[in-house]
Amino acid sequence: MAETLRIRAVLERYCMLLDTGAADDLLDLFDDDCVFTMMGRTYAGKSEFATVWSDAEPVERPTTLHALVNPDIQVDGANARAVSSFVLVNRGVDGVTQVAFAGRYIDELRRDAGGQWHFTQRRVETLARASA
Repeated sequence: MAETLRIRAVLERYCMLLDTGAADDLLDLFDDDCVFTMMGRTYAGKSEFATVWSDAEPVERPTTLHALVNPDIQVDGANARAVSSFVLVNRGVDGVTQVAFAGRYIDELRRDAGGQWHFTQRRVETLARASA
């Protein structure tokens, strides 16, 4: 159970760091050889997908909230698989809050020699988007 909670903390930290624009800390959650797939594109290796967040600016008051729900985490020794649902809530420039989209994270993680869990594969599936 302890490893499941550690993995859940990584999943939740990802959401929080994404919302606050902390790109360097966000990248630390990934294995160097991680494969990351989102919006129809696959990035092989952390150095390749680091460009996704290269324009991120740290903010004290985020305009987005990624809410992670219903994580199903399966641990097998130093490897794990997690499937989680998420909702992205966005505060528009007019101050109106909307659900921007919802989806699932399908993850594989590995525990390093120091006991820290890192994503080795992350796939983002969008299930619903707000209308424009």
